[in-house]
Amino acid sequence: MNILVSRRSFLAGAAAFSLSGCMSGKGGFLSGKPNIRFGVISDIHITDWNSTEIFRKTLRWYRDQGVDAVMIVGDMADHGILPQLENVAKAWYEVFPEDRAPDGRRVEKLFVYGNHDPEGIDYRDRWMDAAFAVHGMTREQAKELDLRKVGMGEAWEQCFHEQYSPIYRKSVKGYDFIGGHWDTWSGIRGLEDWFKANIQKVDTGKPFFYFQHPHPKDTVYGPWAWGHDNGQSTRSLAPYANAVAFSGHSHTSLTDERSVWRGEFTSIGTASLSYTCLSGPRENAHGASWITAKKQMPAVNEGTRAAVHGQGGVPVRQGQLVDVFSDRLVVRRRDFDRDEDLDEAWNLEMPTKASPFSARAARSAAPAFFSGAGMAPIVTFERGKDRDGKETDQVIVSFPPAVAEKSARPFDYELTLEARESDVEAVVRSYRFYSPTAALAKCHDEEAEPHGCFRYLKYFLPRSEMPQKAEFRFAVRPLNCYGKKGEPIFSDWTRVPKPPKKA
Repeated sequence: MNILVSRRSFLAGAAAFSLSGCMSGKGGFLSGKPNIRFGVISDIHITDWNSTEIFRKTLRWYRDQGVDAVMIVGDMADHGILPQLENVAKAWYEVFPEDRAPDGRRVEKLFVYGNHDPEGIDYRDRWMDAAFAVHGMTREQAKELDLRKVGMGEAWEQCFHEQYSPIYRKSVKGYDFIGGHWDTWSGIRGLEDWFKANIQKVDTGKPFFYFQHPHPKDTVYGPWAWGHDNGQSTRSLAPYANAVAFSGHSHTSLTDERSVWRGEFTSIGTASLSYTCLSGPRENAHGASWITAKKQMPAVNEGTRAAVHGQGGVPVRQGQLVDVFSDRLVVRRRDFDRDEDLDEAWNLEMPTKASPFSARAARSAAPAFFSGAGMAPIVTFERGKDRDGKETDQVIVSFPPAVAEKSARPFDYELTLEARESDVEAVVRSYRFYSPTAALAKCHDEEAEPHGCFRYLKYFLPRSEMPQKAEFRFAVRPLNCYGKKGEPIFSDWTRVPKPPKKA
């Protein structure tokens, strides 16, 4: 998929996007001064010193925005060894020596371990040995510096010069922050008991913040999303409408509005500063092999582990800047690789008011195609290569990108294959594709490959799946991130071309 990507800056800070149960600009927040400002990043996956470049760049941006704290929601040391955690600390203290900004203000560390920190060396991949070689060691030698062997607490105190506790509380400018370190894949043991024993120390009459690596169960992205715990955090926070949870682990893009869940409390996904994912069941995604068995096109360029290691693609590195007012949070979403805001800021009323995804979906606007001549999808037949580089016969469906109406962006597209023969028409099958800009800033939505007077997206399908004896066409519908569909546009009816006659 050839997409023309520019580096135009998109400054979305001048407007705030309102989720249901929130306010839009009420109280003049743009002119007011927040009570506290902090940065939020997750899944930084540091290996050698070179890998800290984007981390240090992000910290400098936070420093220049005047933050009072920076939150890192786990997965700091990619392979879970001490030299990698030391690089995290070295980068931090380079930007914030002695936890201070140049103007002398204290900038608090709000860090927790994720699964990679204690377990990363167990996840052997093709990049691990190369990462260890930079440190001048083999994997066997690296095992001696495994954070579990060094001691998770000992490594923490050695690197960050503060006492380690599996669950801890800090106060920053009068606001409470509670951090829970990675414990098990089920969640943090003892978390509910900790809340029962310590919640009286927390000011629950105003926003307070809890952060852990896995998502609280059945909150952000819905119950289907990978990376949720078993419910300890959800049960612990449910009694408190002023509770705000931050979590990572799934690397899911902040362009997905389901990154904010509003129920008994507020839950916010944090994406990743290393590489951001679109891994759901789509033809151009990495996951769901039952859908992508044919793999006719590369996975959408949302920023992969390969891209981080310089093996194709451009990483998408995201984070947040949070302003806390007395009655609301304003959350900016940013792509730190491209230095641009992703979309309008979220303006979240506090205490939270429940706003289920289904209700938000019903109220949301669907993306729409431009109307007018030349907007119909074009179907062509070519010999091409699939994702594995194997030559194959393909069908290419080209169409213009949808328009982002109000808050609705074209997050993905549905291509429905319709066939007709004699007086019978029928839907044969449907395909889903992510928009090539689904994980990028809103300003990129209308960028596509030039085609005559228009710019078109191109999606590839196996010719073998087309009706061989009947006419067929495609209906193309744009969808927003909630799955709400816009009106379709239709290609002309066509047939699979007959193979050339042999001489």
